[in-house]
Amino acid sequence: MSASELSDDQAKAIAISLFNGVWDHIDNKNRTEADELEMVHAAHASRWHWQQAGGPKQWAIGEWQCARVYCEVGFPELAIFHAQACLELTESNNLEQWMHASAYEVLARAYWGAGDLDLAKLSRGRARQILANLPEDADTKHIRAQVAELTF
Repeated sequence: MSASELSDDQAKAIAISLFNGVWDHIDNKNRTEADELEMVHAAHASRWHWQQAGGPKQWAIGEWQCARVYCEVGFPELAIFHAQACLELTESNNLEQWMHASAYEVLARAYWGAGDLDLAKLSRGRARQILANLPEDADTKHIRAQVAELTF
């Protein structure tokens, strides 16, 4: 079956399953090189399936996850590329503010990995600034926790 033969519901189900599998790898602190390679491929596959069946919100989340994965495996330049794509999608599509904060969080993480502490701090500060103006809910709680991990 080719991608064009998938229904939107099938593509969404695949995207979600891959996305969740990537999180399992991110949470695994004993990943092997094979796990990391699978994590990279799964993040891109999830993002690709969302391109077929989702919209700007899902695309931005997919770019965020690709950026996060590249932070995890030590490729900060690729992380920056995907974090900037995430930020561009959130801004150009006027997505929810928690998504803007999330884009800045992963951008900070990527710049930190690249050794650019000034841009990392600037991006982290922007994420904090956005979050300060948002009510506490499941999304903002999760992003606040991710920003708190940035201890530079």
